[in-house]
Amino acid sequence: MLLASLLNHSFIHLSSEMSTKEEVIQHLLLHFQKSSPAAIDLAAVRSAVEQRESLGGTVFPTGIAVPHARMEGFEDLLIGICVPRRPIQLEGIEVRMIVLILTSKVASPIYLTALAALLKMSQDALLFEKLVEARSVHEFTAAVQQAGITVREKVTVADIMSPEVPRIAPQATLRQLADMMYSQAVGYAAVTGPDAAFLGEVRVLDLLRVGLPQYTNYLENLRFLESFAPLEALTQMEDTLTVQKIMNKTPPSIGPDNSIVEAVFELTHKQLDCLAVVEKGRLVGRLCAGDILRRIVRG
Repeated sequence: MLLASLLNHSFIHLSSEMSTKEEVIQHLLLHFQKSSPAAIDLAAVRSAVEQRESLGGTVFPTGIAVPHARMEGFEDLLIGICVPRRPIQLEGIEVRMIVLILTSKVASPIYLTALAALLKMSQDALLFEKLVEARSVHEFTAAVQQAGITVREKVTVADIMSPEVPRIAPQATLRQLADMMYSQAVGYAAVTGPDAAFLGEVRVLDLLRVGLPQYTNYLENLRFLESFAPLEALTQMEDTLTVQKIMNKTPPSIGPDNSIVEAVFELTHKQLDCLAVVEKGRLVGRLCAGDILRRIVRG
């Protein structure tokens, strides 16, 4: 199914003079109520949208905001699009397009994959620019149609994973690894080679473990160690040891086309917070338990 087939011309508004997200939501809701065959209780829908907005996570760095709500007894999928004449500042991001989605309380695969398709649309800089500069609804929908963005029938890992993953080369020193983890405030890095080849992963605990002498593995109580002396081993070796020496070379991973249920099984069965997403040996993203919570359970 093409994303363009889900768009209703009556719900697309370009060069709008509205200057706040709240104005846009109210405007689109009124058009939903006027043009949709589904009965819409404006107060109830507005409340549901506001509740979902209070949880955050609907504004994206690409310049699109997607407020949405799941309604009890609402058996439809409505997508409204507003392109303000001037960008709206939301959470420090210049938002150039606001998309309002209403759907059933029961999680719909079409809703979730449509959301993923909209985000993919915003990640294509040339396409997104063409859309926000469109002078007519016909020009807007024609651009979406021509882009051929599809909405799949099932939700996969690719729909909710993050393509941005901290990465480091196997030849990097532990000092470089520690500096990267510190500066980026992360506790994980994928180890990659040329062309994003996935070679393994390394976590901050792997790094800290270098600083613990072997004998500590046999002690039940380390209270007698009152100084940081044991950790000095890390500082002494961080310029000579490489990531390759401490990384996990066979970490669990998952493919972008795997189902969310498969991902949940892997995460819970192996007691992991995140999984590398690998396709044909290449790292393409990372899926964390928090992504599933935000996008599926509270999406």
